[in-house]
Amino acid sequence: MIFGSKYPDVLKLVAAINRVQPSWRVLGFIDDRPQAQSTQVLGVPILGTRDELHRLSESGCHFFNNVTGSLAGAQQVAELLASFGRPLPSLIHPEAETDYVEWGEGCLLPHGISLGSGVRIGKHLSARLRALISHDVTLGDYVFIGPGAVIGGGATVEDGAFIGAGATVMSGCRVGARAMVGAGALVHCDVPHDVTVLGVPARVVKPIGRM
Repeated sequence: MIFGSKYPDVLKLVAAINRVQPSWRVLGFIDDRPQAQSTQVLGVPILGTRDELHRLSESGCHFFNNVTGSLAGAQQVAELLASFGRPLPSLIHPEAETDYVEWGEGCLLPHGISLGSGVRIGKHLSARLRALISHDVTLGDYVFIGPGAVIGGGATVEDGAFIGAGATVMSGCRVGARAMVGAGALVHCDVPHDVTVLGVPARVVKPIGRM
């Protein structure tokens, strides 16, 4: 059971996993948005809101947290799903080279992701297509890595940071907790926590509250 239907490519990821080793049968989505009720995503039904979780848990379902974009929202859902006592699985594309890589629960690593040796990934990271994470990178909990983003060797991305599509974090740089790196930005020095940076080179444009 997948909580959150706004990123439908999670279904392609599950299908790719199952082609190599049948592992998952997606029963449907849970989504709290009123406009999503009684609809389908790529033929998979939305079965209701979080009010359905207790019933589904009693049937033996596993849950995957597909909520991104809001740190507070992702954390709240992860804690809710964990309260049912089952580990939250990580979904990793079978073509991803994960030798010498460590990761926590609830991560999403899709098709085309590149992972160098010595990469350490926290819990509930969500990456997108063609992200490149070089060697000895440390990624915290609830990090989002957008499509085509590049994280250079030895860089650190702290808890809850957001790396936009096509952005580059150069080798050895640190992106602070809950910072937001805009699409296409070039990070060439450390980024403080709780700020937004944009541009080439990336510059702080404003402080932000918690996402």
